Amino acid sequence: MGVLGVIPARYDSIRFPGKVLIPIDGFPMVARVYYQAIQCRELDSVVIATDSQRVENAMQELDIPVELTGSNHSTGTERVAEVASRHKDEIVINIQGDEPFISPDIIDGAVLLLLEEKSIQMSTAASLSLSQDEWENPNVVKVELDDDGFAKDFFRVPEGEQSTKHLKHIGIYTFRREYLLKLVKMEKSSREIERSLEQMRAMDIDCKMGVFVTEYDVIGVNTPDDLNALIEDMGIA
Repeated sequence: MGVLGVIPARYDSIRFPGKVLIPIDGFPMVARVYYQAIQCRELDSVVIATDSQRVENAMQELDIPVELTGSNHSTGTERVAEVASRHKDEIVINIQGDEPFISPDIIDGAVLLLLEEKSIQMSTAASLSLSQDEWENPNVVKVELDDDGFAKDFFRVPEGEQSTKHLKHIGIYTFRREYLLKLVKMEKSSREIERSLEQMRAMDIDCKMGVFVTEYDVIGVNTPDDLNALIEDMGIA
């Protein structure tokens, strides 16, 4: 049973074009993600998936495994699925290319849920560090857990009061390979479109989705302001 880590790296990001190659402490952002991922105990291999020749060239210069994909993918999951279709690994994890200092423990934790529980087709992760400001911020995705610790719902705009079952979502996704390849062929669901959350497609077909809960937080880079905040927070250049 192989476990493949795939880091989708789209160069033409809408909010921050070229961000995956922005230098962070001497290396392109997506390379930083790769260096975090290869520290994981549960991954057998890790590869960058991109539609950009610039990204491919930059990764090859660093001897980082990279595969070119089609340019028509609307989500990172679709890009991951294309790479997964070329590999035989039974489990595939989508690791975000704009979270340069994600803890390897988070990645391992999400993978272990599938390794240890055969009934789960998909898993993700969530942080206990959900502040009141983040609870009210529609740019921060929240996950609600059911009584058994599985994902019950994902949302941006809360309805009601925050509780201990509401956590800050960390956008990594682990799939059983065959489930992933079927999922990306399905039509977008109404809640996926309404909330701009691709995981709602799986939720809307009653996916039993495991959630690895951690005290770690993850800083993603979606805008230049996010990058400045990361640099200041980590004390790096």
